[in-house]
Amino acid sequence: MNSGVSQIENTIISIIRAKSSLSGDIRFLPFRYIDPDYESISTLTRKQMQKYLDSLMSPIFLVSDCTLHLSENVVITPSVTIFNETPSYYPSHFYVPGLTYEEWMSLLYEKGSGFLPVMRITVNGNSTYDALIYSIPWANGSYLYACMNIYDIKQEVIAKSDMNTYYLTLTDSEGNCLYTDLPAETSDICSFTQAISSGNLVITVHIPEAVLTEQMHPLYVFLGLYLTLCVIVLVIIIYIGARFSSRPMLKIINMLEGHSTQTERPDGNKAYTKQTAPLQYGFLYIQNKVHSYENSLAAYQNTIETQTKVLQARFLEKALHGSLVTERDYEQFRSYFPDFPESFCLIQLGLQENPDGEGTLYPDALSLIQIYMQNILPNTYHQQLDSTNLLMIVSKEFFDECSHTINYLMDNINREEPSYHVWAIASKFYCHPKSIPSAYWQIQDLSSYISLDMYSQLCTVSDYQYSRRTSFRMADAISLQSAITYGNKEVALLKLQTYSDSLLSNNCAVFEMLRSILLCIKQDYAGPLLDISIPSYCAGMNMYTALEEAISGFCKVFQTIKQQNTTDSFAKHVKDYIDCHFAEDDLCHAKLAEYFQCSASKIHKAFTKEFDLTVSNYIEKKRMELAAELLSRGEDTVVEVARKCGFTNYNTFIKAYRRVFGDIPSAMKA
Repeated sequence: MNSGVSQIENTIISIIRAKSSLSGDIRFLPFRYIDPDYESISTLTRKQMQKYLDSLMSPIFLVSDCTLHLSENVVITPSVTIFNETPSYYPSHFYVPGLTYEEWMSLLYEKGSGFLPVMRITVNGNSTYDALIYSIPWANGSYLYACMNIYDIKQEVIAKSDMNTYYLTLTDSEGNCLYTDLPAETSDICSFTQAISSGNLVITVHIPEAVLTEQMHPLYVFLGLYLTLCVIVLVIIIYIGARFSSRPMLKIINMLEGHSTQTERPDGNKAYTKQTAPLQYGFLYIQNKVHSYENSLAAYQNTIETQTKVLQARFLEKALHGSLVTERDYEQFRSYFPDFPESFCLIQLGLQENPDGEGTLYPDALSLIQIYMQNILPNTYHQQLDSTNLLMIVSKEFFDECSHTINYLMDNINREEPSYHVWAIASKFYCHPKSIPSAYWQIQDLSSYISLDMYSQLCTVSDYQYSRRTSFRMADAISLQSAITYGNKEVALLKLQTYSDSLLSNNCAVFEMLRSILLCIKQDYAGPLLDISIPSYCAGMNMYTALEEAISGFCKVFQTIKQQNTTDSFAKHVKDYIDCHFAEDDLCHAKLAEYFQCSASKIHKAFTKEFDLTVSNYIEKKRMELAAELLSRGEDTVVEVARKCGFTNYNTFIKAYRRVFGDIPSAMKA
């Protein structure tokens, strides 16, 4: 009975949680159940509500049918949607014989939240059973209720025994009888009662005493045989103990059950202390360890999931801003995104407040949209950039599905919500994570000059007509010049693509402006760019291709210059540091690596490449030059010269001096 009552209580709690989940602010889901004009609910919305209701109701153990009852003609269930039908009281789905729709609604209103008396119902026109109905008030006079078959409840409560032998009575907390199959004339009945506090339900099981006695008789026989066997075993143990010795037995008993120790109190009386049984203590210790390891494992898994999400967000932010440079960076990126699609695009979805909105502003409204998108589109990656912008990585395979969902969401919110406006922009498709900055830059560039508040559908970079923008902006000239001089080829070509329509339509003004930018750059860097030619206008030429080749050549040169400058500058810094500290006895590769915050191998490679000399040889060279100068003055002894040149060992100094000059230091001093 306990397990059956527990299943019913779990079912009631699940129904209440389902109602709590459904009755939250779900306007962005998008279900507009708060609108009294239910005829405005579209077919797709009803199907989504059916799917959402099914996901909440399907795990409930004892629920046979659940219904979201919106109005007389609007009923939504996981399997059937009856909407705006001519017959009232939705007879094709749910029918209570002998009750009109007004009587049924009066019964629901009078009860409020809780159990209704068990009544015979007909569901879907062919399924008829006695149902225990749990109803919960909804919005605008509507209800959510779940039907439980009384046969299933009875079978669960009496542990699937012979149901014709037992009887069941259900009452509410106020003593009103909801159901009973106990005959009117019945004597010698044993009753077992248990209450369910969460649902205000009291369950009573009635068992005839004759049946109880008949079922208990085999138990009495078994107990008698068991006691007889225990007596025989006890006699045998006593006999064996008396025959051999009682000491081993007592030791075993003390070991398994614990033993008493005698101690003397301060007042002189003796006290006995019961020690814990070692075997029992061992079992408790193992049990506690198992629970401790389970808790530690759960905490460790939660920590790993949290750290993985943090690292995913961090690496995606680095990728957006172009901070991933080496192949090792992209290997780490793929390790945190193992399912990263082969062909992908970025979609940025933005939520902005309408300045003239008359509705309520909801906090974390974008979080509601993100949760909805994650449930509908599990194959995409979502990350909030801030409180108003959501970024999605979408594969080419699921782009159409994602586009349809986003357009539906935008249409619903922009049409129904007075306080918010939603816009979305998608980049082109790319095949490598290195293109994430380019895709993100495309979205930002497109959003900078289109009117987002007037855009009601998903805007894609490839579909947008750049010909709408015929003039040339000086901000683009500065961006293009900066991208070329930094050797950023992708950004430069994307900026050029902005004017592709103008160049392909032979717009000479735009061509000359872009050509002027290249001329200015070549004038400032005449030496490195001497071999790169800048195209001049001629009839029939492909302006876009000519400029693209010139920009690519410029970027290649500047990338080479940047790499050389980086290497040369680093090696010279190392040399300058050695020149100042070569006489220190602790100067070595490890100290240089610690100072410059890099590996010793990097210092060795850069220094050798730049000066064709190893770091160790250069340090020795500088020390020997100083030693020769000090010895020529004759003011210091050889030992003092060795110390001033950074040698702590006199023999090491002698060997180094002989290796460089071919003679001992004392010969030079003489």
